[in-house]
Amino acid sequence: MRTSFARNQSNRVRPPIQRSSVKPAAVGLALVLTFSMGSAFAAEGFSVEGLGTVERQAFIRGHAVSPGTAEYPPRLLIGFEDGSGTWIINLRDGSARKAEAPGFESDYLTWPTFVGADGKLFSSCGRGGLSIYDPVADTIKLIRPIPGARWLRGMAIGPDGAVYVSDYPTGSAAKIDPSTGKITDFGPQGGPFTIKNIYGYSVGCDGRYVYTAAGKMPWFVVAYDTQTGTQKNLLTFDPTDFPEVHQRGDEVFLAVAFSAPGKDKRATRSFRLAGGNAEPVESIPKYDDSHVPGVDLPQPQFETFGRTLSIADGGATIRYRLKGEDWKAATFPAFGKDMAIERLAQLSGGRLAVSTGPYGNVHTFDPESGTFTLLGNPASKNVYDLLEMDRTLYFCGYPNAIFGVFDSNGGRVIGDWHESITSKYAVFIVKGADGRIYSGNHNERESTGGGIGWWDPKTSEFGGIHFPNDDCEYLTSAMNGKFIVYASDFSADPSHPEITKRDGQLIIYDTAEQKIARKFSPLSDGSAGVVVETEPGKLFGLGLHDKLPVMYRADIETGEVEKRVPLPGRAIRQIARGPDGKIYFFVKDTLQRADPETFEIKTICPAEPGRVVFIGDDLYLGGTSQLRRIKGIGKPGE
Repeated sequence: MRTSFARNQSNRVRPPIQRSSVKPAAVGLALVLTFSMGSAFAAEGFSVEGLGTVERQAFIRGHAVSPGTAEYPPRLLIGFEDGSGTWIINLRDGSARKAEAPGFESDYLTWPTFVGADGKLFSSCGRGGLSIYDPVADTIKLIRPIPGARWLRGMAIGPDGAVYVSDYPTGSAAKIDPSTGKITDFGPQGGPFTIKNIYGYSVGCDGRYVYTAAGKMPWFVVAYDTQTGTQKNLLTFDPTDFPEVHQRGDEVFLAVAFSAPGKDKRATRSFRLAGGNAEPVESIPKYDDSHVPGVDLPQPQFETFGRTLSIADGGATIRYRLKGEDWKAATFPAFGKDMAIERLAQLSGGRLAVSTGPYGNVHTFDPESGTFTLLGNPASKNVYDLLEMDRTLYFCGYPNAIFGVFDSNGGRVIGDWHESITSKYAVFIVKGADGRIYSGNHNERESTGGGIGWWDPKTSEFGGIHFPNDDCEYLTSAMNGKFIVYASDFSADPSHPEITKRDGQLIIYDTAEQKIARKFSPLSDGSAGVVVETEPGKLFGLGLHDKLPVMYRADIETGEVEKRVPLPGRAIRQIARGPDGKIYFFVKDTLQRADPETFEIKTICPAEPGRVVFIGDDLYLGGTSQLRRIKGIGKPGE
């Protein structure tokens, strides 16, 4: 009998709020050619002021706990991607050592993780490796069981004690015998597929047959006969369904989450996989894993460390405690890195919200005192955008296009847009005039394109519209939130190859009518780019494509593109309207300012690109580890 040992076993303890002071250290429209290279690069004399690094973090790629027994101590294995390597921490005495086994210098611990009946800890690694830790000998090694694997996504321990794995992107399955080290590669599972990169999402074995959930477009549940070397597809599911193989001791089961009648509903079907066949069952049985060495004994409790560890005095610190003991700390020399500022947002009282990434924390910044205040990271998610509404700070991000709120507990997830429109990333959020919060989403894996999502604070309901061929480039609101403007880039859908490539669109959603008002393409041969409202109903946009990067003006209510003017280079996905009515954006590594009426642009100063937000007349910049500011740039007449 074998089973998995669930990751994140610790009871989470929210770290206290920390404060630190940082001193400033239409298609067919003729192109209007009015751009002048001479006037475009007249320097404005402004300079960028650094306000200090927000945080330095070691990015955790994965961690696993080797349960302690009377014979050996509990140990924490933790892996980093930034060159800090994989560390083994003895939780009896707090000592730490780096895993020096061959392979770990270019790989790192991630998940899933399983514990065998002999106590060995098996963990997937970030570049297709399998880590095997022996707690008795306190030794670790790394093997690569599937050629070309970048992630062993599926893992199970079969009745024979062997480890079975399946991978991304080859969709293969393999067996590892821990006693001999012998690897048996069963090759790619299932098919035919309409995609190149295949997920071997989960795996199990009943003794003779190996079962793999492989694919995405579509999904196949496959039985591989280890005696004959043949395989067959047992079941096929749509990309929006989710089949997952579960090992339950000597038996194997399948749970399938799929769309059910009724708005935003999901249902589950269950199967027993045995003898190379799939038999429907009422439910999957629970499984007692207490026979795994150490699992029935009290195990360590950890202070929350989520996806990152703060670096101070040249090292990272893990805080933990064993039952009946005080909290302890283990410090080890992880390198870490200064975290880049990914998002900025205006807050009430002239403050600023700052998020770092990937998987960094959210802070507030007070320009008056020059101090940052840590809010934390809600449930260790990757925050993609922030929005204050009614003095409440909301966030959106990844995975599964999550949406949440910061509260007295440091933040919590309210729900997501994966259930309603199968999105993976919620990239932007804005407020609508109807009181709902709207999201601009990116879809992948189960579906293509993107979508407009919404959340109603009165009912807490999520909904949205999926656009299979329109991925989200940008999202903004117009006419005081009456319209939500979704700027798209074309996205190919492998399940509908008959749809040929076309231009990106501006998709205008009417919040009063709660429907799409119109769609139109402001450019030719490219993405609709990023847009901002300059006056009621008028949009200023930047096309994000290489062949002909342009500025344009469009009318929301008519769908007319009134003007196009070429840019001196490719713009990025950032734009802001200043209090002076001018439009601020980046071309390559310079900050530009454009007049939305004349389309004259001027170079402000060299600056590494990043998110741009105004607080009063001052422009704040993300994109680097330092918060940056250009004072007084938005004053009318400057």
